[in-house]
Amino acid sequence: MKILAVDNSPAMGGSVHHLAAQIRVLSESGARFRLIASNPDLFAGSLPPDVPVRTLSWPGFRDVFRHTGALADPVLPGPLNRPFSFLAYRRLASILVPEFLRVLDEDPPDLVHINNLNLPNKVFGDALAARGMRFTLAAQMIRLFGRTEAAFAAQSARVVCVSRAVRECLTRQMPNVTPDRYAIAENGIDPARYAVPRERSILAELGVPPDARVVLSLARLIEWKGHDVLARAMGSVPDAWLVQAGGEESRVWRERVQAIARDAGAGDRFVVAGIRADVPRLLGAADVLAHSSKYDRAEQGVVEAFGRVIVEAMAAGVPVVATDVGGAAEIFRHDDGTPWTHDGVAPGRLVPAGNSDAMADAIRHYLEHPDDARRAGEAGRVRAWDYDERVTAKKLAEVFDTVAGEGARATNS
Repeated sequence: MKILAVDNSPAMGGSVHHLAAQIRVLSESGARFRLIASNPDLFAGSLPPDVPVRTLSWPGFRDVFRHTGALADPVLPGPLNRPFSFLAYRRLASILVPEFLRVLDEDPPDLVHINNLNLPNKVFGDALAARGMRFTLAAQMIRLFGRTEAAFAAQSARVVCVSRAVRECLTRQMPNVTPDRYAIAENGIDPARYAVPRERSILAELGVPPDARVVLSLARLIEWKGHDVLARAMGSVPDAWLVQAGGEESRVWRERVQAIARDAGAGDRFVVAGIRADVPRLLGAADVLAHSSKYDRAEQGVVEAFGRVIVEAMAAGVPVVATDVGGAAEIFRHDDGTPWTHDGVAPGRLVPAGNSDAMADAIRHYLEHPDDARRAGEAGRVRAWDYDERVTAKKLAEVFDTVAGEGARATNS
């Protein structure tokens, strides 16, 4: 099967990792991929060498959100929350669609997979719908969506959700998409890559004492990730250091979080490490992973749709403290909602969203009870294999096969 994938992520995040893993695994099974990416550098080194990656020539495509914002409704967070008029949409379509169609015609695919349910990508959905071409659409966010995004989702042959929580969010907001049009393919990892030994030499590079207890946060410094909640919690976790790794939304937010840490008494134990390419090494030095996304309802802001870093930490044998929100909570539960355990032990603890005291208590528990931390880590190593990228990519392959089969039957009828 020939598949053209489209990704308009402006920065590294779960959607990029997710698509790269899917392409790697499905290429091994014989699928032929091409990729149009707004920022091809994000995929460097993560795809098979025979997968062509290109961008579109308009420079604004590299960060299309900065040039567009929302189509009709103010639904995107922060600086993205700007109205985008019909005339602006027409301009975006006139710039991007002709080149997109030329790429499409160079080697017509059996299927197009659009990796992000967002407004700028609707120009591609409209172009495909006008040609009568079927496409799948990945949904990887829990937030408030607008009418135009609902119309975009309704154009697709399948909306592939990264978690059940995403599907539930869309079902509530998009009654025009029938239940049979949803599918789930969770974010996958290669667990073996994170099966790292306990090794702490990286701490010296970060300015952290070699014997320090380390709480690790792997997340962009963006408000909904809840670093303000975590910074307050660290004030009640004496002698432990917080290492935060990931990009940042703005310097203003980083400085605000740092100020909160100082006020809580943890400012001199807070290291902002930025974007790192050595996440397994960081996990090898961590005592606990803290995942602090702070919203549990889309009306508040963006809710965690999955939480790939939780699975990475589990694969490394690191106990996890996470807020009980969205798709992140599903990692700790069976499909029926009951707690997931291995030999009666959970891979971590869930705490209420936005509750610094509860987060501090859970972190302290693992730091002060090393046997519990070890057992939680062992359980996590088992759980991580349920999210092996070969397992999750197979779910997407089944969606592709179903959609392609439906298209063939429609053509022959």
